[in-house]
Amino acid sequence: MSVFSSDTRGGIARRILLVGLVAPPVVGVLTRLGVVAGWYDAGIQAALFAVVMAALVLQTTWLAARQERDELRTRTALAECRRANDDLQKAVAERRVFAGLIESSSDFISIADANGTPTYLNPAGRRMVGLPPDCAVEETHVTDYYTPGLRSFASDVIGASLVEDGTWKGETFFRHWQTGDAIPVSDEHFMIREGETGGVLGMGAVVRDISDLRRSQGRLRESQDELRLSQAKLAGIVSASPDAIISIDRDQRITLFNEAAEEIFGHSRAEAIGATLDLLIPPRQQAAYREQVARFASGRESARAMGEPGEIFGRRKTGEEFPCDAAISKLDINGTLVMTLALRDVTEQKRVEREQRFLADLGAVLSLTLDAEDTLASIARLVVRDLADLCIVDVVDEDGRVRRLTVMSRDPSKTWLCDMFMRAPLERSHPQLVRSVLESRRPVVIERLSAETLASLSPAEEDLRALRAANLTSVVAVPLLAHGSLLGVVTLVSSSSSRVYGPADVRVADELAQRAALSIANARLFAEAQRAVKTRDDVLAIVSHDLRNPVVTIGLVAHLLRQSEGTDKRKLGELADDIQRSVDDMHLLIDDLLDFARIHSATFSVETRADSLSRVVMAIVDRMKVPAGAKRQQFEVHLPPDLPEVAIDAHRIGQVLSNLIGNAIKFTPEGGTMRISAWQQGDAVAVSVRDTGLGIPPEHLSHIFDRFWQAPRTKHLGSGLGLSIAKGIVEAHGGTIWAESELGKGSSFSFTLRRADLDVGLRTQDAGRKEGRQDGAAALIRRALS
Repeated sequence: MSVFSSDTRGGIARRILLVGLVAPPVVGVLTRLGVVAGWYDAGIQAALFAVVMAALVLQTTWLAARQERDELRTRTALAECRRANDDLQKAVAERRVFAGLIESSSDFISIADANGTPTYLNPAGRRMVGLPPDCAVEETHVTDYYTPGLRSFASDVIGASLVEDGTWKGETFFRHWQTGDAIPVSDEHFMIREGETGGVLGMGAVVRDISDLRRSQGRLRESQDELRLSQAKLAGIVSASPDAIISIDRDQRITLFNEAAEEIFGHSRAEAIGATLDLLIPPRQQAAYREQVARFASGRESARAMGEPGEIFGRRKTGEEFPCDAAISKLDINGTLVMTLALRDVTEQKRVEREQRFLADLGAVLSLTLDAEDTLASIARLVVRDLADLCIVDVVDEDGRVRRLTVMSRDPSKTWLCDMFMRAPLERSHPQLVRSVLESRRPVVIERLSAETLASLSPAEEDLRALRAANLTSVVAVPLLAHGSLLGVVTLVSSSSSRVYGPADVRVADELAQRAALSIANARLFAEAQRAVKTRDDVLAIVSHDLRNPVVTIGLVAHLLRQSEGTDKRKLGELADDIQRSVDDMHLLIDDLLDFARIHSATFSVETRADSLSRVVMAIVDRMKVPAGAKRQQFEVHLPPDLPEVAIDAHRIGQVLSNLIGNAIKFTPEGGTMRISAWQQGDAVAVSVRDTGLGIPPEHLSHIFDRFWQAPRTKHLGSGLGLSIAKGIVEAHGGTIWAESELGKGSSFSFTLRRADLDVGLRTQDAGRKEGRQDGAAALIRRALS
């Protein structure tokens, strides 16, 4: 019923529904009449009813559909008319707006036909080119608006481009019709077509006066030129500056990093730009730096220094820290804060100051004492204070032997390291350094200690682990040279990565060594002078004591000769023998003194020949039997018959044997035994004189070959030169002499001589020291006895 009663929807359904409601009763009644009349039966009635009803429904549907189609066409036409009207009104409105925009536009806008004759020019265009009011645009041509020199360009180039591409853009010049002035413009031309593919209706142009833009560009170029000049000047200053110039923003990020900064810090510009300032600061100072820069950024100061020189440090790319002098300034550029640091590496300045202070202190230390070893110890303390973490001092004694004097450390906790170096055998310690310096007499520097070098310092695994734990990094060793003589070696060791020795450190160490060597040489000369004075006093005491007895004897004999008038011949002979013994003793003492002087002035020499050792030994034994017999002492001589001949100066070796056997007789009690023996020992022949005396205390054994030395209980038994002279004679033969003793059992003195078959002909060999320096005491003795 809703569909049936509606007049807006369901037209076809409504009609079918009406037929479905009204037709069946009517058709049923009509067809029933045929059955009643007997025209057909009920079956025919049903078929006829169905046919009539189907025809009615089909007819109703066709008529309703046709009516619906007509109504739809009518409604569609009405809707299209309304839309067309709306579009027309919108187009009229848009045209009015477009016209208003064109009319009010400040740009030159024109429309021309296909021949280039303008059909429209907006007011701004007329004002731009100064077109008179009485001049119609249709009387002009588009090329008339260009300067004379560009008309052919407008006609040919612009026209060709429009034909090919449909558009052209560029910058040209229009002319002012009244003044003739050229007007720089931004010019755009385009073709106007009917639709996308239709024919050409005309040409359009939009032109903008860019005179102000050109003037602004000119001023901008001038400003840019001035800016580029200023930047070039600034860049030149920044680039040529020997100081690091670093700019940072408010967040302390680097925005400028000059060449000097690259060289000083080791970072490239690409690595530094954008990084924070912490990149260049040691971790221990980063927080303080950040706070200081932040306070400066928010403060009123425009520039200030960042601490005292040397109080602040920079950090290189390698991690090395260095002292620096820095200042900071700031500038606000359009609200952007720019801070600039000027930083100077004062490592060299601090090094020079440290060197000057060190050398000044060194001069004071060298003037404190004339003791060479005390001076070297003071120098070592000064070195570990200013130049090294560890200082090792090796000295060359007057006999040419090298010994370690002292090892000092800056860090008191590393005393164990000093002890390790002190107990290490010198021949295994620093083989690349001390030995090299001793041989070349030139400084040696190892900038970076390698694992192999550390391993060579000590063969013990425990010591090697200790050395690795000590973290030794760099070493420099310098010789102590004075007047061509090598006095020792000073070794400086660093255990800090920030202290790597280089040429500058070698120069300072060399200066230290030169001054120290001269001071040590002076100290040794002073000690030598003291020894010479003592030697003189000792010689005078010996001469006065040892010559007193023979002189007294000669005096007594002379007195007796003066008092005796009838002395018999036998008595005169005894007195003459006393005089001769005294003279012999005096000659022996004088010969000893002269030999001692020659040995210690390096002028003593021997003349060696092949000789039988048995002949020389037996000659001395036979001569010494008389004093030995006086004490009921016996000799035991063991000389193998197959002993080879030796290269000796028979007189001098006899002098050695006389001294050794004489001492054995002197210190062996009555009834004792002296054993003289010889044997072949490698390329040499060894000779030994052993007694059965009381022996020598161990603390005295190392001094028995020293000049003028005597054990306290034997103080006045001789000059104290015999064993010293014997040592010089044996060494002049190229041999060695030594002593062994056991308290209560006796002593043994042995020496070696070269075999004659290993010595060619006559040979002369100097004894004592080989430096060629004459001993002061020896010279004094020669002058006294010449």
